[in-house]
Amino acid sequence: MTRRLVPLMVVLLAVAPVAALPGVAAADAGSAARPVATEQPVVTTQNQTEYRTQNETLDGVGIVTDVATAGDGGEYLVGASELRTGNATVIRRTPAGEVRWQRSFGTNDTITGAVGVASGPLPGAYVLEQVRQGTVREPADELPTLRLRRLGPDGATQWTKELGSTSRYGGYADIVATPGGGVAVATAVVDEDREATRLRHVTPDGATAWDRSYGGGVPRTVTRGDSGDLLVAGEVRFGEAWLLRVDDEGAVELNETLGGPFADRRIVGAAPTDDGGVLVAGSAETNFANQRPWAARLSADGDVTWSRTFDADAQRTYPRAAVRTDDGLLVLHDVDGELRERGTLLTHVTPTGAYGATPAGVDERTRPSTMRVDDGEVALYGTTYENRTATARVTRTALPAAEATAFRADADVATNETFYRGQNLALSGNATYGLYEVPDEYTEFDEPRRVRTLTGGEPFETATLTAGEYAVRNRNGQWLRIEDGKPAAFADSADAAAFELTDQYVRLVDPDADRFPRPPESTVVETYDDESTVTFGIESTPENFTAEVSLYRLQDGPVSPHAVGTALESTEDGWGGPEAPTHVEVGDGADRNLTLDASALKAGLYRVSVTGAETADASDPARTTLVVITEERPVSLTAANTSLSVPANGSADTTLTLGGADEGISALRLDANRSGAPAVGLRLDFTDAVDYRSARGGAGWSSDRSDAYTQSLDVESAPNGSFEVATFEIRDSEYRETGGGTNTAQVGLTWVVDEDGTPYTVPDDIVVTYEVTDSGSDGDDGDESGGSGSAGSGSAGSGSESGSAAGGSASASGSESA
Repeated sequence: MTRRLVPLMVVLLAVAPVAALPGVAAADAGSAARPVATEQPVVTTQNQTEYRTQNETLDGVGIVTDVATAGDGGEYLVGASELRTGNATVIRRTPAGEVRWQRSFGTNDTITGAVGVASGPLPGAYVLEQVRQGTVREPADELPTLRLRRLGPDGATQWTKELGSTSRYGGYADIVATPGGGVAVATAVVDEDREATRLRHVTPDGATAWDRSYGGGVPRTVTRGDSGDLLVAGEVRFGEAWLLRVDDEGAVELNETLGGPFADRRIVGAAPTDDGGVLVAGSAETNFANQRPWAARLSADGDVTWSRTFDADAQRTYPRAAVRTDDGLLVLHDVDGELRERGTLLTHVTPTGAYGATPAGVDERTRPSTMRVDDGEVALYGTTYENRTATARVTRTALPAAEATAFRADADVATNETFYRGQNLALSGNATYGLYEVPDEYTEFDEPRRVRTLTGGEPFETATLTAGEYAVRNRNGQWLRIEDGKPAAFADSADAAAFELTDQYVRLVDPDADRFPRPPESTVVETYDDESTVTFGIESTPENFTAEVSLYRLQDGPVSPHAVGTALESTEDGWGGPEAPTHVEVGDGADRNLTLDASALKAGLYRVSVTGAETADASDPARTTLVVITEERPVSLTAANTSLSVPANGSADTTLTLGGADEGISALRLDANRSGAPAVGLRLDFTDAVDYRSARGGAGWSSDRSDAYTQSLDVESAPNGSFEVATFEIRDSEYRETGGGTNTAQVGLTWVVDEDGTPYTVPDDIVVTYEVTDSGSDGDDGDESGGSGSAGSGSAGSGSESGSAAGGSASASGSESA
């Protein structure tokens, strides 16, 4: 059985029928095969590695949630027949992909979903179903329940077994076949006061061989070890990874938590190692909102021997499923970035830390949920959602080769020194040490927590360690003072032997600002008009470090290191040269700038990212938007009204019309601002004509100035020619004393990008004159913060508003996403 991460509540929303249908009569075992729609292979090149993908549309099932290999090399697929009118569905396919039989289950008064399948040495399969009373329109209030169903080789139900309620955390469940022909079922315990896992071994006749509960965490996946033991991987509390290993009778062999407070780890796969240890894989949050592929190896007694993050450039990768390979684990990740970096990533890691990664070649509209590996080929099963329908698809691609990754030691550990998360640190010699996290405050009865096993001469990464103090201990339990990577003396305590690990802070600012330089939201440069040089100021801790610069072009993806180096090469900054073309040396003092030659780049919208070269795996990159326009291709912006009368404590608005965008739109941004009195707030909102997958916007005001913006880097479509693009609103507030008067506000396009990623030329801002009548308010000049919420294209958003009279400035921001 493959491992997959399946949130049961979400699956039910996807597969829940409006009115459940009676069981669908299945074809007999020897019935004719259904045709399979096949597309031509697509050849894709990623990091100089060529691979081929083959896509198929699966007939008879709309949503696929899990897959298991049958004894003859075929497969069992489970999910639902359709998006809203389907029932839990099982399809048996031959090795050639022909449908041998199909079964569906459901009643008129229940919502069902097949969320797991397992096949063992006996013919047939086990199916894990989630059942909720009621219908999609009128679901019952009680928690869903789980049901285990045994199917024979012809698809007939041999027995069903009720397993009780699911977790009230919206928990997860998984099943795996056992050597004797039975199945092990892992579910979350329904208990508000603790997080626990219930593990049951069910025999082929439906009897329960044993049933035990374990504290520690809730399950995400269960797999079988080589000696019949069971590995349960999941999480505890706020995203800490959790691993449980029990023998074939349910006795605990390991119960370990990986990470600590605020150390977000997500395990979706576990596999035994030859020495009795365990390899786990998933993702780690190395900095705010950035999930990256992660793996760790534990020894037989539960010590972490290594823990690493991979792919520093892969931001926001969320693990969904994992499956064992001949030499490790293959993990399926969703990629979700700001500039349409949506897709699927496959990562392959071995117990030695060898690693390989490649995009899966899946259409961005398709979300794979499970997979299986056969003879070096990966089959990814997922669902394409379009026009309120669901189509199940399988994408076949090559297994990424895992190659050894060489660590480069950035620094030698030294006691009382400060190092930065993401650096690789090293100890000399051949001895083995324990790395311990030293708590901020502790008594003589508190013991520092062991987090890693270190081998002298082998560097260790720090991206997955939390910021704080750490100390090294030898096998005899003695604390060691470290100098230049070498144990220099014994220390009386962990405090006396500790070194500090902290986060590196980098941000881009306006280098010309006299006071309080703000990070540039975006910079537009028109190279056709003799513009070329673009300069950003750098604020960072520490000083005198090597920065890594990367560019990402909307519609194209990452810019090659050579092209980035060319944009940096002719500037006065310390360019890294041919061997490190993206590196820039950042000195000390106030004059620390990043300068780019925009004429070396093709027209487009770029995300500029800067981080420490040695801390890229753990630093939150400093980012800004650069728009390069190489030819004049104007669009227009007009306002229906350029003079507005704003009533006291009320608002007035006007529509904005965009014209001339004849090559389509993939991204756009509008900004508005005012200065001086009357002190009104501003607001910008896209109209329904802009069909976007995600967007964000915000506003801020004080007595001196107001500003507002709205932008989308993910426009699906917009009308060609002239159309109403946004609404501009000016708002008075009862929470502050505005007073009457007349003033002006400026509103305009900041950038507009066509469907191919090439920017248009934008016009000058529109000047809108507004008059506010005297509100007569007795309140102080106060704060007002607008709502924030989320909404997809064509769906309603939610938000909140709050206000106070405690100051003279305020800000509001919101985001919308599909």
